[in-house]
Amino acid sequence: MKMLEEKRQARKIVKKHLWHSIVICFIVSTILTLGYKYNAQKNVRNYDTIGLFSLKTSNNLDIVENKLEKTRLQTISKKITSYKPTRGLLSSYFNQITGTGSIVLGILNANNEYIFRNSIPSLVIMIIGILIYILIYIFVINIITVGKNRYFLEHHSYDETKYDRLFFVYRVKKVKRVARIMIERSLCKILWNLTIIGGPIKHYEYSMIPYILAENPEITSKECFKLSKEMTKGYKMKMFLTDLSLIGWYVLGGFTLGLSNIFYFNPYKECIYAEIYMRLRKEVNSPLLKDTYLDKKGEKYLSKYYFIPEYKKEKIFKINYKIDYKLENLILLFFVFGVFGWIWEVNYRLFNHGVFVNRGMLHGPILPIYGVGGILIIVVLKKFRNQPFKLFISAFTLCGIVEYFTSFILEKTLKMSWWNYNGYFLNIRGRVCLEGLLVFGLAGWIATYYTAPILNNIFEKISKNKKRILVIILIGLFIVDMCYSIIVPNTGKGISKKISINQSSTLRRRI
Repeated sequence: MKMLEEKRQARKIVKKHLWHSIVICFIVSTILTLGYKYNAQKNVRNYDTIGLFSLKTSNNLDIVENKLEKTRLQTISKKITSYKPTRGLLSSYFNQITGTGSIVLGILNANNEYIFRNSIPSLVIMIIGILIYILIYIFVINIITVGKNRYFLEHHSYDETKYDRLFFVYRVKKVKRVARIMIERSLCKILWNLTIIGGPIKHYEYSMIPYILAENPEITSKECFKLSKEMTKGYKMKMFLTDLSLIGWYVLGGFTLGLSNIFYFNPYKECIYAEIYMRLRKEVNSPLLKDTYLDKKGEKYLSKYYFIPEYKKEKIFKINYKIDYKLENLILLFFVFGVFGWIWEVNYRLFNHGVFVNRGMLHGPILPIYGVGGILIIVVLKKFRNQPFKLFISAFTLCGIVEYFTSFILEKTLKMSWWNYNGYFLNIRGRVCLEGLLVFGLAGWIATYYTAPILNNIFEKISKNKKRILVIILIGLFIVDMCYSIIVPNTGKGISKKISINQSSTLRRRI
């Protein structure tokens, strides 16, 4: 096996699929595997963890990174670690995760703090966290790791590969088998690491197991371990030298605060390992590696696997989200969304503070900003209806723009503020925050695919004359309320806050 040839081919592949690969590596390495635990006091890495067993591994790369730690900009680090939002659910999660250095324990602590008000003892929280982590490790992290390998194996042959390859083990319903083999692999690696010498050898011997499962999730444990051993026989030193040749990238990662890893090295490394597997796969020519799709070359993406059982999904009811909405129906949707927004905010205030307040600038039970946002998502984002992820991101962004400028206009014209997100995690001048925009983005997504089409079907059952009368009455009441509220806005405790010129400037400077 020519090491340079594998790296050269990997560079070609990662160049074609760089941005998609960055997303895949970020999801797997940073979010799902909990590989980068952020802690304000200490950064802990390189742990091979399985439940209660933690074995710290150290190598030359750790020494290099520890040296590079001293060269990093301390001012940037201090600014990041000192950021402590004080309001909202995301603030609790952020503060707990950064404080504990563990995503699982941080989430549990945040739930305890935000929902149960610290009624659960810390020891119980820790035990629950360990149990949850074991389950996540077995049935999520290991499964997604195999899915990631499937993604990069398909990159070897095809120009287009979808993100859903991360979940292919779930789709083919082989979770139990794959989870069992992967947990056996982890246990064996831990035991061999105790022998010191055997650890590195078995590391490379077992390295092909996730790739074998990515090709054939029906394989038995005995066959999988035997095949991985056969594939790596005589190549362990070459694989070690391949890893050693990448040390420059680890050094660069230290100098760039990990940015070079995120935006190039991680995808490049995954492509190299996938190329190594494809080479070894051809040399062993085992009947157990029978996925012919990986042997083909082509520009078009193949959406099926040879081992996926065919089945038909029967829809309980049909929802046509691609429809063109009539003007009368859009007006009715505006009022429905606006009333729903009012109910949401009133109940949110009632459950959190135990006080009923009439939210919004208007005196009637409606918040126009919800209606405007909902209609804009349905009309302006129509071209994204076949792309759910893009629709969510676009709805997230559009709602942010609407909310920010509505707050700005109300503040400038009426010298009043009806909402203030200062203290929330990642807010912009108190006018918008990440937590709220995530809710709006999700609500817009649900409204596009479910709520609006269902309501439209209901509206279509109303006769034209009755619908027009209803629309005219609603518009008339809204105009009267709007005109009166501009002169005498709905204000009071829990509703609005008066802002002076100096306070407004201070508010805009806060983040």
